[in-house]
Amino acid sequence: MDASIRSAAVSPWALYTEAARQGRLLYQVDPASGRAFFPPRPVAPESGRPPESRLSDGRGTIYSVTCIAGRAGPRIMALVDLAEGFRVLARIEGAAPEAAAIGLAVRLRPAPAAQPELLVFEPAAP
Repeated sequence: MDASIRSAAVSPWALYTEAARQGRLLYQVDPASGRAFFPPRPVAPESGRPPESRLSDGRGTIYSVTCIAGRAGPRIMALVDLAEGFRVLARIEGAAPEAAAIGLAVRLRPAPAAQPELLVFEPAAP
């Protein structure tokens, strides 16, 4: 992890939001088990030890998906399994509702500046 993320703040949430402002996704790993987890927290859920923070490469696969009808049009929400071994809830953009299917390869896309903590993915290039 580069120094600009590490020195951003002390709390895990502050580290996460700083990475998000840079268009990157921070996750954590339990040093005892090596298991990745998200969202960030001060102690690892399995061992209770301070976790290691890492940056995801942003590649994942849709595990589950739903389309929510709204006044502004449909919004696609999905559980995305990341390559590093953790799962997140995210918005899917750049895909028609019928194309956003289980198993679709996706990649992280920078979130809107007003909501840097919002996770947004788009279909990965073939």
